[in-house]
Amino acid sequence: MNLQQEKRYAKLNTERFYLLGYDTDNKQNLQYHISGSTRNVYTVTVYPQTAKIFCTCPDAKSWAARYNCICKHSLFILYRVLKVFDAVNHPFFDRMWFTAMELECIQLSTEYLQAHLDGGVVNDELTRRFKQLNDETETETPTTTIRFDANDLCGVCFLELEHGSEAEYIACPKCKKAAHQDCIQKWIDSGQRLCVYCRQDVWAKLKTTDTNVYMRI
Repeated sequence: MNLQQEKRYAKLNTERFYLLGYDTDNKQNLQYHISGSTRNVYTVTVYPQTAKIFCTCPDAKSWAARYNCICKHSLFILYRVLKVFDAVNHPFFDRMWFTAMELECIQLSTEYLQAHLDGGVVNDELTRRFKQLNDETETETPTTTIRFDANDLCGVCFLELEHGSEAEYIACPKCKKAAHQDCIQKWIDSGQRLCVYCRQDVWAKLKTTDTNVYMRI
């Protein structure tokens, strides 16, 4: 474990993280949804085909990759949630990919996860709110109504969002925060799929779906 990895590991003892839920995607990759230390929601994914782990947080996409380490959220999953690692200097950190035995342990721990979860890694209220938000996203009738808080700024251009011009804005279907529709389109055109606020993968369908579908609070 290099110095940068040690710094991220140390945060497991100083910052609070909670598991909100877990599932598999259509390619059978294992996904774990986490409330980070800033209460943003991130998804840590284990990819059995490539034996890799990745998180949607900004660190995983930039600094952690540059320093050849994994983010604190991925560490939280491996050490605190799945408990497949115990030693600080686990051999994984020398190669940065899972062995077949490690992948089997991850799979088995996930299958029986509900049986050994404790209050140190879950928060019932946060879990309830996360599930409620997901249920609303899947079942609510789309609407173009946008709500603003005072002095809200666009997360892309950082200019103020003005009341009365809701048709120009688009809201993330997960965290419900709004940004300029043109800004989000430019954001997507630059190759981005994650919300600029909550970092969830919400914009993958925008190019093939009416943007009004995403304009809901």
